[in-house]
Amino acid sequence: MLEDNPQGKQLLTDAITENTGVLVLLLDTEGRIVEFNKACERVSGYRFEEVRGKTPWETVLSSEDARTVRAEAFMPLLRGRHEDPVYYTNHWSSRTGASRLIEWCNTQLFDDQGQLQYIVAVGLDVTSRLEFEDSLHKSRSQLLEAQRIARVGSWSLDLRSNQLEWSDEIYRLFEIDRERFGASYEAFLDTIHPEDRGLVNDAYTESLKNGQPYEIDHRLLFSDGRIKYVREACETLFDESGNPIISRGTVQDITEQKVAQQQVNLYASVFINSPEAIMVTDRDNCIIAINPALTELTGYTFEELEGVNPNILASGLTPPQVYQEMWDSLQEAGFWQGELIDRTKEGKVYPKWATIAAIRDEQDRITHYMASFFDITERKAAEERIQYLAHHDTLTGLYNRFSLEDRLSQAIVQARREKNQLALLFIDLDRFKLINDTLGHQVG
Repeated sequence: MLEDNPQGKQLLTDAITENTGVLVLLLDTEGRIVEFNKACERVSGYRFEEVRGKTPWETVLSSEDARTVRAEAFMPLLRGRHEDPVYYTNHWSSRTGASRLIEWCNTQLFDDQGQLQYIVAVGLDVTSRLEFEDSLHKSRSQLLEAQRIARVGSWSLDLRSNQLEWSDEIYRLFEIDRERFGASYEAFLDTIHPEDRGLVNDAYTESLKNGQPYEIDHRLLFSDGRIKYVREACETLFDESGNPIISRGTVQDITEQKVAQQQVNLYASVFINSPEAIMVTDRDNCIIAINPALTELTGYTFEELEGVNPNILASGLTPPQVYQEMWDSLQEAGFWQGELIDRTKEGKVYPKWATIAAIRDEQDRITHYMASFFDITERKAAEERIQYLAHHDTLTGLYNRFSLEDRLSQAIVQARREKNQLALLFIDLDRFKLINDTLGHQVG
C-alpha cells in the first residue's frame, strides 16, 4: 500500500505532477518558485532551472499583469487561512511573447505547526477553449446576421421531448416574443393561416411516414389581418430502428416574391386576355412575344413571328414619313400613337390604330418595345359613311344643300381670283312648296 511506502507515494506524486496536462506551480511565502512542472515549461517556454527561486511576476507575467496578480491573487493567501480553494484567472507571457490565458485554483499548504509554508497553484490553459468559444460565438453571430439579411430562419424539433427551438430570425419573421411563446409543434401550427394548417400538417406527417424531406409554401395570418408568405423546408433524422427523433428545417420569408409573382400573373393574364393585339420586341426590334389577339387579327402564330421584324405585317401602303415620325417620337419621348396600314397573313389590307412604348432600364437604355393595336376598319367605314351623309342626299346620292353652298363658295372665290365668269342654273319645281309644307322637308 502507498500509505506504508512514503517513497513510492512521493514517486507517484512526482510522476503525476510532471506528466499531467495541467500547470502545477509551488510558491513559498515570498512568492519564489519552488516547483514548476513540465506543463508550466511547455506553456511558458522556460525550463524549471531558469525560473527556480524567482517570482512569477518577474518571469512569466507581463509588467501590466505583475502588480495586479501579486496584489489580488498572492497577497490575500498570506493574510489568513482559506478553507476553500481561491480561483483566479490571468495571462502568462511566454518566452516568445505569446500570451496564454490560465485559470488557477490556489490552495495553501501548512506545516505541522500550522504555519503557512507554500502556495500551491494548479492551472488550466483555457486559451484554445476561449478562442474556440469566441470563434463559435462569431460564427453564430454571422449565421444569425446572414439569416436576418436573407430572411431565412432555422428550427429544430426534438420529437422525443416535443421541444421546439427557433432561431432569432424565425421569431422576427413570425413577429413573436420569445419569452411569451411556448415553443412546441402545436404552438407553431397556431401561427399558420387557418386555411393552410391542414396542408402544412399533412405535409409534415407524410414526411415522417415516408422519411423524405419536403418543401411547402404557406401563409401566416397576423392579428391585424396582415398576411406573410413563407417557404418551409424540412427533413427528419431517424434512429437505427427507423423511429423519427429530430426534425429540422428552414423558414424563408417569400412575401415579396409572392406579391411580385401575383403581379406578374396579373400582367400575364391581362396580356393573354386583352382584346387588343399586343407585341413585344427586343432592343433590336425583333419579336419576342405576342398575345392570342394578335394571332387572331393577323393570322400569324408566335412560332412564325418569333425573332422576326414587325415589318412582316406591313402592307407597303403606309407613307414612309409616318414610320420616320414614329421612330423619332420613340427615341425622344418613348411613346407614339398613330394609324398604320398593315396586311394579314392571307393578304387582307386593313388599317390599325397603334400605340407603341419604349421600355428603358435603370441606365435609361431602351431594352424593349411594346406595341398594342386594333383593327379600325369598321371605324374608318363608319367615319366615311358619316362624312358621305354630311355631304350627300340620302335618297338621290346627289350633293346636298351644304355641299352645294360649299362648292359654290369655292367656285365664286376661284372665279374672282382668275377673273372668270361663273354661270349658275336654278330650276324651280311648281307646287313643290306644297309638298314640303304638307308632308315635310324630308319627304320633299
